[in-house]
Amino acid sequence: MGYTFVPAAADYPQTNDNRTLNALIQDILEYIGGEDDPDMQSRAMAALNTAVREFNGVLWKFNRLRQDITLTAGRDFSLSANFRAPLAATLLNASNEERERVVWVPFEEFIEYFPDRTGTGTSPMYYTIRNSHETGIVTVEPKLVTPLQYPKMRVEYFRRIERVATENDVLNVPEEVEEALVQRAVSIMLSKARRFEEARDAIAMARAQRMQCEVDWRDWPDF
Repeated sequence: MGYTFVPAAADYPQTNDNRTLNALIQDILEYIGGEDDPDMQSRAMAALNTAVREFNGVLWKFNRLRQDITLTAGRDFSLSANFRAPLAATLLNASNEERERVVWVPFEEFIEYFPDRTGTGTSPMYYTIRNSHETGIVTVEPKLVTPLQYPKMRVEYFRRIERVATENDVLNVPEEVEEALVQRAVSIMLSKARRFEEARDAIAMARAQRMQCEVDWRDWPDF
């Protein structure tokens, strides 16, 4: 007799085992002391935020995002989430199937290669972002006119690790990255409050965990 096994549905994102912000702060302070001290809790929170900022200095596979942009006549389109770096863009047909690649061009090259932007077309060939921090507007070349060849453009890009603000929220990162962030926050706290030897050892441990996370999860932008 044969057996059929139906696995339980996966729960994504995989953050079920991650600690709440309150638990993270308590874990950091177990190394330092002051678990019940509001001032120390604030310092631990600041150290954790610093660790997150440091980790956002590189791109991570778990921070890949996808957005399908409905194309219209014109050249500028909005992203719906914070943008860190480009990954890829493709054109979709009416059945949402990927058909053609759109080439990323850094804006400083875009304005050099396309000084005359009066030309038009029915399909984008290149895309760029002039100021991802200020506006997050995707600009395509050539300027689109109807009837369009493809109805949508799929943009794959990286966001940053988002910090959590409320005590019951969790970081949206793999659990090993969460632990590396905690250890880096601990080393930051120790470097401000303890002897050099204690901080040195904690910094070395945090660096080793960060390096392992980069081996497992680091990614690279489109060029």
